[in-house]
Amino acid sequence: MQYETFALPQRVYQYHHRIGDRFGRRVVTLVILGDSQPGWCPSVYEEETWGCQLRFKYLVCKLLDPTPDRARLERDPNPGAIIVASHLAALQSAADMPLRERLRWELTVRLHEHGYGEKDALELMRLADWLLPLPEELSLRFREKLIAYEEQKRMPYVTSYERIARQEGRQEGRQEGRQEGRQERAWEDILAVLEVRFGEVPYRVREQVQSIQDEGRLGQLLRSASIVPKLELLQAELQ
Repeated sequence: MQYETFALPQRVYQYHHRIGDRFGRRVVTLVILGDSQPGWCPSVYEEETWGCQLRFKYLVCKLLDPTPDRARLERDPNPGAIIVASHLAALQSAADMPLRERLRWELTVRLHEHGYGEKDALELMRLADWLLPLPEELSLRFREKLIAYEEQKRMPYVTSYERIARQEGRQEGRQEGRQEGRQERAWEDILAVLEVRFGEVPYRVREQVQSIQDEGRLGQLLRSASIVPKLELLQAELQ
């Protein structure tokens, strides 16, 4: 989804100004653009009324410009590098699920090799699951492969999928329960983002969000909820 170039700079300026006003501190604003449009990189907000002019320039990190070395990012133990590598893998494999499965596996192996603590490893696994969703058949195959890998490596904690399932109150081995739990968590995340950004969410919007079952669609909707400048635009997308 592409929004007007003007909308993002205006909202960035509002955030910058309000944060500085709220905390009484000087603010440095950096915007990380994770979209798939190489030529889109707004970095300035300007307005003028009756000769009164304002120009606000903020820092921009465009993940596609220049295109980072995803393999190098995967080797970097910094969690931020892993997150960026996951995002790039999602863009690269948007229309190729077998490729996505392979890229996600490579990323997962790297994640385990970095030796993160249990909490950090599980959070990064959860993020990769959200950024790189797989169709049900591939997801089941990936899960079985990962559990076998972690058991072989004798990880010092419960396997990632089993631990996440327990945290969400789902029984091990019940795919239906796991899927429902992911859907409910996705609904909650989307509505929480909308409430923080736009206040009370209309009942009709809640109904429309909670009617969506497809995990890939829910992931796209969460990203839209995070960047859409107006709630009305998200409503139009839902319809």
